[in-house]
Amino acid sequence: MSRACRPGYLVQGVDDGSFLASGHEGDVRFVQLLSQACAFDDPGAAFDAVTDHFDGRAVVQQVWVLEE
Repeated sequence: MSRACRPGYLVQGVDDGSFLASGHEGDVRFVQLLSQACAFDDPGAAFDAVTDHFDGRAVVQQVWVLEE
């Protein structure tokens, strides 16, 4: 049985290498481990997060996320 994947978009800061992840109350937090990062569903939202949380100093990487 195969599993479906969807595109996701990770945001990583260029200064310290931190990734964005969802916080417990819907806020955004910074994490150092890729395994803790949360992928955005929409590339536009990922690029907005670059501006909002990293002052434009981050990269967006497309990844494939397993659907549950």
